[in-house]
Parts: sequence; C-alpha cells; structure tokens
Amino acid sequence: MKILLVGRGRKKTRTEYFVKVALKENDHQVYVFDDVKLSQLLGRSAVQVLLKSMIAFLQPDLVYFAKASKLSVSSIRRISAKVLTVMWYFDIRKSLDPMVLERAKQVGLFVTVSSELSKRFEAAGVKNVWHLPQAFTQHILQMKPRENIKPTDVAFIGNNRGAEARIRLLKKIGTQFQLTVWGSGWAGFQDSFIVPDKKVFNKDYVSICQNSRIVLATPTEESYSSVRHYFSNRVWLTLGSGGFLLHKYHEGMDDYFKDQKHLVFFQDDNDCLEKIQYYLSHEEERKNIAYSGQRYVLEHHTYRVRIEALMQYVSRNLRV
Repeated sequence: MKILLVGRGRKKTRTEYFVKVALKENDHQVYVFDDVKLSQLLGRSAVQVLLKSMIAFLQPDLVYFAKASKLSVSSIRRISAKVLTVMWYFDIRKSLDPMVLERAKQVGLFVTVSSELSKRFEAAGVKNVWHLPQAFTQHILQMKPRENIKPTDVAFIGNNRGAEARIRLLKKIGTQFQLTVWGSGWAGFQDSFIVPDKKVFNKDYVSICQNSRIVLATPTEESYSSVRHYFSNRVWLTLGSGGFLLHKYHEGMDDYFKDQKHLVFFQDDNDCLEKIQYYLSHEEERKNIAYSGQRYVLEHHTYRVRIEALMQYVSRNLRV
C-alpha cells in the first residue's frame, strides 16, 4: 500500500518516525509530509495547497495523520472524501481537546490509545473510533546514549508538573534509598534525591533503565484515574529497554500485564516502599521479571505489531 504520513516522520525522537519505520517493515511504501516544519517555513495557507498537490501527484492509498494541527478542518474533510484516512492520537486531557475533536470527526478512522478514551470521542460524535495502545520500537536499543548514566537503586523519569502525591512519594523514597530523578523541573529537590535536571530522550532512556535496579512509575491522578487502559508510553519504553518496572496500579493495566511476571504493581506509598526494599534485596527475582517483561514486549507489543493490526483493521472496515 502507498501511504502518505502527515507529521514529523523524519524526526527520530518522534513517535511518527517509529510509525513510519513500522509501516516500511510491514512492506508499505511510505512518503512523509511534515506539516509542522513546512508551516514554520511557508505558513499554514501554503501547507494546505502543498498537501493537496502532493496527494494529487502521489495518489496514495491511505493518508495517515499525526496531530494534523497545522491543517485546516476543511482540508482534512476534503482529503477524507477522496482517500482512506487514519489518525492515531496518543495524548490525553481532562476534557476532549476541541481542535482534536474537530479533526477526529473528519477522518475515516480515529484511533486512540485507550478504550475509555475511544468511548468519550464516540459519545462526542466521532463515527469511526478504535483503540490501539502505543508500543515499543526495538530500534532504540541500538542508539548510543548521549549522557554518561551512573548506576542507581531507583530511577524516576518524568518532568515535574507540581503533582503533590508524586512529589510526596519521591521524597519518601529519597530518604530511604538511592533515588535519581530524571526530567526537568526538579532542580529545587536536590536535598531529597539525586537530580541530573535533564530531559530524557530515547537515546538515554535505554541506558537509564539498564543502569537502574528499579524504575518507578507513579502517574499523576488527574491524568489517569478516570481513563481505563490509559498509561504512559514510558511503560512500553521501560519494559522494552529491559528495566524492572514498579508501577502504581491503574485500572485495566492487568489486561495487558501480569503482576510479578512482566512488572510489579504497588497500591500506595507504603506498599511502594516495601516493594522497593524487597526487590532490591531479591536480585535474581527482580532480574527474571525484567527479562520476562522485555521478552513479552519485544514479541507482542512493538510498533511493527501495532501497525500490522492497524492495517488489518483498515482493510476490513474502511472505505472511502
């Protein structure tokens, strides 16, 4: 199938790039139209004209949209009337983003990463909605880290957005264990834990996971609590990178992962501290879980697997 990917498909730190690679791995012919970069260079009006011309020239079988934030709703509507169109949306908000909702209504198939999120878009008037979780790309395992990552007992990866429950837990961990917190916004917490104060990209993520005995995930309640099956893509990244993941339990996660086989769940702060203590002192058990989690993700939850499922769904259910 000839596919035009509209998004940042040439930027190796972006998910669109991994989608492009996976499409090629599934034997599709892929072209990229970077609406974001072209809009910066030429302006949004010119981008609408250029995209229309490119579609007329290429005659793609399918147009895959990332966020399509630089495209007008009318442009997406016109394209969808002539070509199969798909948008795979990875983000989550407390309420549906009006800009995303309008675009979702225009495409032939709108895909979210959560079953609950799909229901919300469907209730808001999006006709053809499906859910497909994010995934891992094994290609980042070959990337060389930019930073010299020092070993640590516990690592947390994420920017500080002021979530009080998360900060409270990290402080508790920092008083009892060697904790390194990666991401921006943590400079004021150097008395509580180790703070490199740097954002983490894929090149460094693998190295952090492999140099940390435990990788902690404690989502912010406001983002996750009411959305079944939604969890950060860092889950796939951590497991696929070979990290031992200690994750606060969230409804629906056990539909994908087995506790104490692929990762370990904790329920509250005390449970988290007890499990950190336990798994730091049970190295073989910890390593076996990390290995099992990585094999599970590499075999069943890569972007290559996701794209294969997506294209099968498109062939069965989508018509112009």
